[in-house]
Amino acid sequence: MITLKTVEKEEALTFYEKEGLQINENSLCLCAKNKEEVLGYSLFDIEDKKMVIRAIEPQNDLMLLDGVLRSTLHIAASRNVTEATWGDNAPEKIFKTLGFVTKENTLNITKLYENKCCGCNGCEE
Repeated sequence: MITLKTVEKEEALTFYEKEGLQINENSLCLCAKNKEEVLGYSLFDIEDKKMVIRAIEPQNDLMLLDGVLRSTLHIAASRNVTEATWGDNAPEKIFKTLGFVTKENTLNITKLYENKCCGCNGCEE
């Protein structure tokens, strides 16, 4: 069974180093795991009602990345974060493919509450 949850700073540091990113007091990491095997993760900062997704994996598995992204945005929603954007290491093109990018070039947190599995338009309504 896949679990998605935030991890402690010590474990998060491993992923930040892998991505060549500096960790700070606002940095968090959400991991997707099957038992102890890491399947994916997102690295993000939350500060002043704003989330910045700095990196997200796996970029080669669209459905798993969709789940990791939705779980990350759920953290934003649960903390009353009103704006989510992405950094240089995050895959803007994939976010667009999944249908999460707004006209203002932010991530649409309210998309979490739509009744679709992802934004790929591959399923019928």
